[in-house]
Amino acid sequence: MKKLVLVVGLILGLSAMAEDTSVASKIESAKKDVVNTLKKAEEKAGEIKDKVEEKVENIKADAKKDATKDVEAAKKDAKKEVEKVESKADAAKADAKKDATKDVEAAKKDAKKEVEKAESKADAAKADAKKEIEKVKKEADSKVEAAKKDAKKEVEKAETKAEAAKADAKKEVEKVEEAAK
Repeated sequence: MKKLVLVVGLILGLSAMAEDTSVASKIESAKKDVVNTLKKAEEKAGEIKDKVEEKVENIKADAKKDATKDVEAAKKDAKKEVEKVESKADAAKADAKKDATKDVEAAKKDAKKEVEKAESKADAAKADAKKEIEKVKKEADSKVEAAKKDAKKEVEKAETKAEAAKADAKKEVEKVEEAAK
């Protein structure tokens, strides 16, 4: 029985050391530990019960040879042993369930804290992204305005050159017309 309690304590201790793993695996691990602990407790209780029953059968065979009184005494002793083992197994199961429930609750609290941290980080990232978008918009707007001004200057230069070319062409036409007269 002490070994069973030590095994349960060891499993729960190892479960506590694994808290650095992700939140989802903590919850699953705690559930698995509970199931495994309960299975082990049931197996141990079954093994102990089997051993006790085996002892009872041996005692019965020896007692039949010796005397009826010895058989009755052995039956009473065996029953007491079985009851003790069963009560110890039930107590171990109850302890394991309590410990597992505590582990699951702690894992849930940790998960909730992690979710809250992630949400606050996401909100901060959203705010940063919004600021960056506004900054980029302002820069883009100023560049668009500068490009518009540059284009307007280029159009004015082109128009001036076109006017000058027109005037030159007009002078050339007039020269050609005068020469043709």
